[in-house]
Amino acid sequence: MGRRKKPLRHLQNLDCASLELPPFDADAGAADIASLAESFAAGGQQEPILVTETAVPGKWRVIIGTRRLRAARALGWPTIAAIVLPSTLQAEIAAIEKLQEGKIDPFTLADTLQRLKTACAWTQTHLGYAIGKNRDFVANILAITQIAPEVRKYILENSNGNALTARHLRYIARTPPASQLALAEEIIREGRSTKNLERQKHSESLRQPRPEFIRVRDLRRAGTPEAPETPKEWRRYYRQLTTDLRRLDRQEQRESRRAMDLLAMARLRRRQVKNEASRKRRALARELKQARRHLEQGGVA
Repeated sequence: MGRRKKPLRHLQNLDCASLELPPFDADAGAADIASLAESFAAGGQQEPILVTETAVPGKWRVIIGTRRLRAARALGWPTIAAIVLPSTLQAEIAAIEKLQEGKIDPFTLADTLQRLKTACAWTQTHLGYAIGKNRDFVANILAITQIAPEVRKYILENSNGNALTARHLRYIARTPPASQLALAEEIIREGRSTKNLERQKHSESLRQPRPEFIRVRDLRRAGTPEAPETPKEWRRYYRQLTTDLRRLDRQEQRESRRAMDLLAMARLRRRQVKNEASRKRRALARELKQARRHLEQGGVA
């Protein structure tokens, strides 16, 4: 049986008439609303909208989901599922609105999502529902919070007013803390792209393979103190063995691909060395021929 999902807090069914659209709503046209309404009629509302409290009791302002609200109203739905953010989270609400406009830097967004995650007791999936993004987007942004404070300060002070992209910051965050500052300095100094950094990391990993290629958990053989005893433990152990066998197959495939990549790099390097040596050998031969002719014309040789 799978793990029970954590319930989404702050989720309510609100009266569609009690929801206010943003003052400036540049939302989709009638055709898009009609298409979304057809989708709602066929499969229901898939994702909740995001709203916040207003000064008027019983009224809420829509932050994300104006198209969904319009579609629900077009279908005549009396209520709609909504995540209600308390009005006390004004800084977080403003950051989410900037995200919709594409005017927020990754550090601010990462800090905002982390505060929301803590204040609302949400999972990454819940955060994705709230801001209208998928879980992978949320996980990648939250990873930025792992950048050391001194590294963040260096980036903000030395990026010439242009913060590094979220992909750069995620790459730095995945680096061990002791190496983050040096990597940030290298990226800013040389203008390195994440594609170039990934290529370099891949090349280095190929040259320095792990000492233990295939890893599995310790076996619990019959007759040893760690061996299962009850039928339930034996069933669990059986599942563990089948899982380890599948994992072993994946590890073998992955390490085989690494070996093939390393072999391909060696062949490419061999061709490069051979071509460069041939080119320089021809140049040296031409120069030697000219020197011999010069000597012969001067009567020395």
